[in-house]
Amino acid sequence: MTHNVMRRSKCNWIEYKQSSEQTISTNSVITWDTKKTTGSDSVSINGSGIITLSPLKRYWLQASVSVQRSTYNTDFQFDFQKGDGTSLDQSEGNFGCKFVWDGQLASSPYSTFPLTNSSLVASLIVNYPVTTYKLVCTNVNANSTFCEESNLFIMEME
Repeated sequence: MTHNVMRRSKCNWIEYKQSSEQTISTNSVITWDTKKTTGSDSVSINGSGIITLSPLKRYWLQASVSVQRSTYNTDFQFDFQKGDGTSLDQSEGNFGCKFVWDGQLASSPYSTFPLTNSSLVASLIVNYPVTTYKLVCTNVNANSTFCEESNLFIMEME
């Protein structure tokens, strides 16, 4: 398995947030409307959640996810996808956020459920991108809430 690696370089830090909560279901695209940056960057996100990056730079995107599920004992998952909805795998720099409800595991040390290592961070590493991207909720109960404390951090490197 190969991964995109980062090297030392001059960079800009960009943070996106939401000004209000977003109601989500499976296949919801996450939208971001508040931007802070450390300098002059080449990142933009439109009202539909499509992320545009410069093809002349390298990027590390990290989405810190906070979700209020409409049904408590359920799983959720977020993944970066290409702007056209095409899935990305690890060889393309996508490392999804997957929360697995393990309430039954916690109630019994002899449970047959596998141990899980849930993550609340989705990452995407891309070098000189030639497409757009978006963060998509690929699994969650209908009428769940993507909370305001969620963030999208982007390192833009020359």
